[in-house]
Amino acid sequence: MLTSRWRVAHVSDERDLIVLTFERSLVTPAGMDVIGRGPDERPDARDRVAPGLPADVRAQFDALSWLS
Repeated sequence: MLTSRWRVAHVSDERDLIVLTFERSLVTPAGMDVIGRGPDERPDARDRVAPGLPADVRAQFDALSWLS
């Protein structure tokens, strides 16, 4: 069985963006996802989420590759 621990690291003030962190599993590395609610594009997502991030995940967030 594969397991990985996930954690909600931050929710945006508008509650439409969430930052998830997750531990390494046997088939995936540790990482972070930023996901949005609904189909709307959010070109300002990085700027909206970054100020509220806890210090323990900030370096990982700053190293993310953003898809366009």
